[in-house]
Amino acid sequence: MENPFVRTPVVAEEGSKQLLPGIHAAIFRANRNRRVRKVTISDGILLQRLMAEYQDDPDKVVIRVYGGFVANSYKYPAPTSVLEAHRAEDGTWDVVGFETEGKRSHGNGALVTVNARAWAETKS
Repeated sequence: MENPFVRTPVVAEEGSKQLLPGIHAAIFRANRNRRVRKVTISDGILLQRLMAEYQDDPDKVVIRVYGGFVANSYKYPAPTSVLEAHRAEDGTWDVVGFETEGKRSHGNGALVTVNARAWAETKS
């Protein structure tokens, strides 16, 4: 089986409408055969857009996009897919897709985080 924690170096381009191959591979690795709480192509495009937006901001180091959450009351495993972009030393982004526990208090949580803080799109 392929190692899901293989990091793929990606250089984000401003205004690119096509999903980069490294992000597409990370989505495939994160979702595997799951049907719920998975990341989609549109989540990958959002991640790519954020990578391009924060390319020149050295304070933005980690961007994560989650596939969804469920309430803690469930007694069964509730995995969710995650796309993570981590800034490398040379300024490129390392992208990885993986699975993590999707349980949160009341099922609430930020689906997109930048440096572990909730991200919200601002309308200009």
